[in-house]
Amino acid sequence: MVKDLCLPVGSAYEMVKTLQEQKNKEILSKIAEAVTKSEKDRVKLHQLFERSFDCKQITSQHFFTQKLSYVHSNRPAGGTM
Repeated sequence: MVKDLCLPVGSAYEMVKTLQEQKNKEILSKIAEAVTKSEKDRVKLHQLFERSFDCKQITSQHFFTQKLSYVHSNRPAGGTM
């Protein structure tokens, strides 16, 4: 059972780094199990967030800025989109 989990608000990379620093093998193991074979073939190690293909229309400047910030903070491993 997971107790007293404290992660920084930030990118998935920062969260995984914190889990590694905390030596939280239980959660690291669970998020490693969530990686599909094709993702493992591309050297992905962890799947922290649930996969979602929800398309949402951007209807405000705030929503656009929020999504742009997320994409900027969570760049793919290759560095390009």
